[in-house]
Amino acid sequence: MDEKLKKFFEKNNIKVKDIMYILRDGRQTAFHLVDGRVCKNYAHIKDLAAELSAESFIRINKSIIVAKHHIVSVEEGVYTMADGRDLKGRVRTPGAHKTTAKSLGENRSVPKKAENPVRRLGLDSFAVLEAMNLPFCLVELVFDKNGRGMDFIFRYCNTRMSEYEGKPLKSMVNRSFFEIFDPDVKRNWLTVFADVTINGESRVIHDLNEKNGRRVSVYCFRPKEGFCACVLTE
Repeated sequence: MDEKLKKFFEKNNIKVKDIMYILRDGRQTAFHLVDGRVCKNYAHIKDLAAELSAESFIRINKSIIVAKHHIVSVEEGVYTMADGRDLKGRVRTPGAHKTTAKSLGENRSVPKKAENPVRRLGLDSFAVLEAMNLPFCLVELVFDKNGRGMDFIFRYCNTRMSEYEGKPLKSMVNRSFFEIFDPDVKRNWLTVFADVTINGESRVIHDLNEKNGRRVSVYCFRPKEGFCACVLTE
């Protein structure tokens, strides 16, 4: 790795695996990371494309590089990333886009509706969580009819989660994250949910509880593909 780039990574505590995408922002290049940070320098996209592994990254146009494992979907030249952002790739034919998507292992489609989505997880095994004195919730990643835009739906919350948020269960279960929380305030949560759901790595979110100002930690893991489970502690 180029020495200047290496020092930039070290100074900003950037690891290659934590890069979601890189794009030009005016005269600078912006590195968008999975923890929500954006770090900038003056490196050229062309040089970065040569430095980063072709197995892990793809340059979708002259000013954008994306991490393959943070791509949610590819449709008609638009790459939807794990933080919900749509990035426009080069102008290509539909057939070429399909080939690109297939090469990325992109075969996601709109999940079929089910009477009880969490039954696929054997939710009865979560019954013990009702007695746990920690908030717990299970969210499902769903896509729009085009298989692109994504949303997170609460499929299960224990009683402690309801008490913690001060909301009745019926106003949370099977409701969108965007209906319950301000996505601008919780954008870092959404990024982690997507990362855990898509890539399967366990993550921890450290944040502030707006109600009491206390530090909160959210432990996230994937019990099954398409879902993210969360345990909250203060």
